[in-house]
Amino acid sequence: MITEPYIGKHYSELPTPCLLLDLDAVDHNVKTMQDYANENGVKLRPHTKTHKCPTLAHLQVRAGAVGVTCAKLGEAVVMAHSGIKSILIANQVIGDSKIRVLAGLNRYAEVMPAVDSKENADRISYWAKKFGVHIPLFLEVDIGINRCGVRTIPEAVELAEHIRSLDNVSLKGIQAYENRGDECETDDDKVLFVTQRVGFAAKVKKALEEKGHHVEIMSSGSTGTVKFTAVYPGVTEVQPGSYVQMEGAYHSEKIGLPFRQAVYVLATVCSVYGERIVLTAGEKCVTIDQGQPILVDDPQARTTCNEEHCLVDMTEKLRHYKAGDPVLMKPAHCCTTVNQHDFYFCIRNGIVEDVWPIAARGRYD
Repeated sequence: MITEPYIGKHYSELPTPCLLLDLDAVDHNVKTMQDYANENGVKLRPHTKTHKCPTLAHLQVRAGAVGVTCAKLGEAVVMAHSGIKSILIANQVIGDSKIRVLAGLNRYAEVMPAVDSKENADRISYWAKKFGVHIPLFLEVDIGINRCGVRTIPEAVELAEHIRSLDNVSLKGIQAYENRGDECETDDDKVLFVTQRVGFAAKVKKALEEKGHHVEIMSSGSTGTVKFTAVYPGVTEVQPGSYVQMEGAYHSEKIGLPFRQAVYVLATVCSVYGERIVLTAGEKCVTIDQGQPILVDDPQARTTCNEEHCLVDMTEKLRHYKAGDPVLMKPAHCCTTVNQHDFYFCIRNGIVEDVWPIAARGRYD
């Protein structure tokens, strides 16, 4: 690995742009989230679409998580191959070629996809029987995103009844993601948001149980809502993802739990002219889908990303910048930024302690 020579060096000696992970902040965030889940009697199944790293997933499991959540089959493959034994795929696995992979994974791990149609459940049942495995299914309920999932209680009951009639599959739980709640300004707003969205999923769960369906798991929650989702009646596990790293679009005060910033993009000043500073990190390594990156040295400085550069308007706090200086940037969105990188350079007290592959990045299957 070309990264090995950098272990033991200060992060300022790393080639840029690159992705840094503050291990002290990671340890704090993992403990904070796990403690909150434990205190409120819910299980934690963190979403790996954020960090895409088996090493981080195992760290979370060792701390007490029951398993992980993935966004897609390809991520689940990486996590299962790394030894994670319980995986929820919070989306549908569509098409026989992918379902065959899903069935194969269930020979050595519990990999549970979400379903929202009879046809998809039928194909999973067919291939599960062919492979001689049993595949637990999560019935996905659309609770306000207008994306995937059944929309009504009768639809949910009908699909659950259909699943019960099939071979080699069974209803394990309900997948009910409520979204980040970014529009909520106060705790009261968050409570109402969760009550309206997760509350509907709770009604679906009750209706299914009244029809004799055992719903072992109801999985909900994002980093932005987890403080309130974790205590909502009927929720058995939560699946926040960004909390382990944090980002500019999230604020610990608004979340209500004291998570710390752990992921940074390290750039280098490549040009200073007048009131313009240019950094060696553009959209190809720090994404702008939820806003421009934030400079650690001056969070108020205006930044604008091109493909290969970040343009920074000069401020008094940045007057000392000169070409060659290292600069730490906080990405506005950690999930999409991480997906642009191959490694985390893991630092503690500024020193590179380890290098972790982002093994599930770029998985579009």
